[in-house]
Amino acid sequence: MTLGTPLPLKISQVERYEGQPRVYFNQRSLEELANSIQEVGQQQPIKVIKHPTRQGCYMIIDGERRWRAHKIIFDRTGVEPTILAYIEIVKDLNDHFEKSVVANLHREDLYPIDEAAALTQLKKNKTIKQISKIIGKSISYVDGYLKLDSLPDEIKIMMDPSLPRKERLSVTCAIDIARTTRDNKIRLDIARNVISKGLSLSDTRYMISQMDGNVKSAGSDGTIEAYHEHNSKKPNLELNKKQ
Repeated sequence: MTLGTPLPLKISQVERYEGQPRVYFNQRSLEELANSIQEVGQQQPIKVIKHPTRQGCYMIIDGERRWRAHKIIFDRTGVEPTILAYIEIVKDLNDHFEKSVVANLHREDLYPIDEAAALTQLKKNKTIKQISKIIGKSISYVDGYLKLDSLPDEIKIMMDPSLPRKERLSVTCAIDIARTTRDNKIRLDIARNVISKGLSLSDTRYMISQMDGNVKSAGSDGTIEAYHEHNSKKPNLELNKKQ
């Protein structure tokens, strides 16, 4: 429930929620938003809740981009700006988190890795079926993004949207890699092959289909070293060749 009209709050009174899964923000887009706010003012208030431990302070539910843009203005001018904010009432932090997640999941510019992290957080208290209803996506979509979040950071970095397209791992390829095996060494090896050889999704799936049997027969440890040792005995199997 939203309380009354938006209030002007000092930037120092407002904090991001540390449980907020969104971590990627396009810096150029933030700079442009800061320019707009300086020119014509803030067009849409953010949404906050009262901080549970700091009196007179608030945590963001919705509007972190606008808050970050105001911080840029602060850095530019040296004068602390005020930001318009609606104060909402939530039952508890879990309720707050769910509101924050749902608000962010409907943004077109949400970084896939942030979305995956958000869904993983929801999974702590919700079933996949419940999550799919909350966000309006299919069960297979939710399952794929939960798998995506299980990838190691070395692979997640390869998905950074600021990277050139040819150097960036696509979401679909990453999900397929995540579903192949739980062994992060093998996952990383596949991802590096995809990037270095410029493999398409169909190429990636072909490579994975060829690797799958070898990984299973590589030994009980399932390590990338065992996979390579096993595969080296099959010189005619061209795993990394584009079809």
